[in-house]
Amino acid sequence: MCGIAGITRPDNPNAINAMLQHLAHRGPDGSGVWSDPIGKIALGCTRLATTDLSDQANQPFVTSDDRFVLTFNGYIAGQQRWMQAARAEGITFETRNDAELVLQLLAEAIRRGDNPARVLETLSGQYALALWDRTQSCLWLARDPLGIKPLYVLLPSDGQLAFASEISAFSAIAPLVSDKTIKPKYLAHLFVPAPETGIEGVRLLASGTVLRWQAGEVDERRIVHPADKAGGAGEVAAPEALLSAVRQSVADAMDADCPVGCLVSGGLDSAGVAALACEIARERGEPSPTAFVMGFDDPAIDETAAAQKLCRHLGQDLQVIAAPGTPEAIHQELIAGLQSVGGPFANPSIVLMRCLAKAVSADVKVCLSGDGGDELFGGY
Repeated sequence: MCGIAGITRPDNPNAINAMLQHLAHRGPDGSGVWSDPIGKIALGCTRLATTDLSDQANQPFVTSDDRFVLTFNGYIAGQQRWMQAARAEGITFETRNDAELVLQLLAEAIRRGDNPARVLETLSGQYALALWDRTQSCLWLARDPLGIKPLYVLLPSDGQLAFASEISAFSAIAPLVSDKTIKPKYLAHLFVPAPETGIEGVRLLASGTVLRWQAGEVDERRIVHPADKAGGAGEVAAPEALLSAVRQSVADAMDADCPVGCLVSGGLDSAGVAALACEIARERGEPSPTAFVMGFDDPAIDETAAAQKLCRHLGQDLQVIAAPGTPEAIHQELIAGLQSVGGPFANPSIVLMRCLAKAVSADVKVCLSGDGGDELFGGY
């Protein structure tokens, strides 16, 4: 994950750098800032480098005519296929990075007078982005249709705007005041439903939303959800077509210029993803992705044995990550996790996921998992 942030008409030229300091953990591979020469806006990014690891691919990205500036968090599936098709249409690239692909596609659309949301509908992936058009002094913010990547927006009363990947970044430019009105929703759901966040004046950009800001005026457009494009509710995909689509999704996620891993357990979802990943790796002449599982002292919930059996079958190396076992360790991970969320959140799984992600990140930057399988296939 990367961290992105920006602010229109910054009072302090160092404000964007202060915001990025709160996002440094999201982008350990470097940070960059672009500031408008006449002070209209400042954009920044802390980068986690997964595709095109060169310094040339550092953000923010700027088009060759200096009109458009982009900060991007996420990835686009099949970006190399997209870039090859774009080159055939005369678009040139200086990197192999998917952020530059998004920049060029959106820039071309806006130059033609097209709706950027229609461009994003053609792309598959997970992302949050900000695009500044210097000619029109217009800022575009967008978030993927499934809402995988977060993007928070602060709209002060003076008509300006700030955005960031995490709420904590706004503390560098304004005091954060708790929103007491969200208590009923929080107690009902154990989290704060979007677009509210638990902080006054800060909202989470809704999934699949493209926000346009210009001279203090804001309007929003929608990116069509993939399920709405897939066909009628009564249509059922053939098993062969479904397997092909899932396999392509796994293959696209493995198109990284850094090591890729897999989270495994005793479940069908993660096992299926791991099996496909190993098959794809063999076809590419690459080693099987390293697998990771969280181990527990309680045998009733420990899935290490099942993970070991799976990995022996697939030929994967397996690393067992010990779950935090002391009250002090659990409390430490809980506090750190809540700081990242930035608002009220009562799902205790955040402790385990943070601990697991921290350990996995020491070995790989990209990790596949079976998350979402239950929601898509009725596992509950």
